Amino acid sequence: MEQVTKQDIREVLMKLNVIQNDMGYIKEYLVDISMNDDDIIAIEKYEKEKRDGKLLSQKELEKELEI
Repeated sequence: MEQVTKQDIREVLMKLNVIQNDMGYIKEYLVDISMNDDDIIAIEKYEKEKRDGKLLSQKELEKELEI
């Protein structure tokens, strides 16, 4: 099994940042009407965990990994 290096993590985080920016742009023009009750519950749970500070932000992860 390969060792994951800080450089590997840094590259993944950079790619995730690009994807996140792209998704933000796409969301501006996309309306999803196919969400079911489970989707809505999952989103509400995520939003509550985010408000309660239970999620680790990208910046916090980078700091923790010293990158």
